[in-house]
Amino acid sequence: MQLAIAEPFLTPVDLNVYPDYVSIVEYQIDLSTIKARLENLFYRRKEAVLFDTEYIAMNAEAYNIPGSDIVRNSRVIRDVLTEIIK
Repeated sequence: MQLAIAEPFLTPVDLNVYPDYVSIVEYQIDLSTIKARLENLFYRRKEAVLFDTEYIAMNAEAYNIPGSDIVRNSRVIRDVLTEIIK
């Protein structure tokens, strides 16, 4: 969460700024939600954590321009988290 590229994924997307986000992205997830779920023992399996981390990249890909910095950065975040979790 301390990486500069993680900043756009730290908190939920601001729907006041991006009101169409909810019509494009069905399962909204962010790093603070994942962190809170980990702290509150929400996840019962590591596959569930991996599911949420995968959705960070999937949501970025669905909403943003392919090949954009935010899409590339979301994949880096996903890959780093996947390595840590596994």
